[in-house]
Amino acid sequence: MSDKEQKKKKAFTVTVDRKRCKGCGICIALCPTDVLEMEHPEMKCRAARVEACIGCLMCEMHCPDFAIVSAPKETESAEEADDAAVPAGRKRVP
Repeated sequence: MSDKEQKKKKAFTVTVDRKRCKGCGICIALCPTDVLEMEHPEMKCRAARVEACIGCLMCEMHCPDFAIVSAPKETESAEEADDAAVPAGRKRVP
């Protein structure tokens, strides 16, 4: 993957409410990128590989206890924000 493709890839956060999680494992079974895993000895789900999250929301939509929230990260760098503020057809001056 090139640097440009990595910059364009959206990052997501995955938050598990451990008080609500009953450890059923549905989210773990459905996650296509193995972001979630069961934590022992509590037998609660945890987000172990958040950087692998693709934002499909399968875990959030199928959690019977509404214990999981997945959302886009605010990862825009200062340079990307500056570039977005430049009107079309103009160049950003360094």
